[in-house]
Amino acid sequence: MARAPSSPLFRQEQQSAGAPGSPRPSPYSLPFRQEQQSAGAPGLGARHAPVGGYGVRSDGTAKGDGYFGPLRNRFGGISTEISIGVEFDGVETLIPTMVPTLTRKELDLLLGGGRPTDQIVDKAVDFARQRIEKGLSPFAAPGERHPLPQK
Repeated sequence: MARAPSSPLFRQEQQSAGAPGSPRPSPYSLPFRQEQQSAGAPGLGARHAPVGGYGVRSDGTAKGDGYFGPLRNRFGGISTEISIGVEFDGVETLIPTMVPTLTRKELDLLLGGGRPTDQIVDKAVDFARQRIEKGLSPFAAPGERHPLPQK
């Protein structure tokens, strides 16, 4: 079972915390760090960045293209997964917040530099748990793509 996000093990790694216009911080307590993937790929369209080359997550695993492919974020960089750390069965686990169950508004919030809402975190945890129970990584496999949410 995932530990409540208010635990010290819940964190979000973000390139720009408290960006102007960001919604009020969520009830999730600090430390709160969002892993923002930015592949400074100037001139590339939101879905045309090269596969891979995004560096590594805080756990040392390679960042990938995510479920939607590379998307341009508010800061001019590329975001593909925006990871958070949660606890599953006593083990801190990184999971993506940019999952196929998000609404367009939720995805836009993340790409705009906002902190994930309770609903975004719940969706990310539920989606990750389902994949882990099937023996899959919570992160998208290479070539695994989902359409962008329309609503």
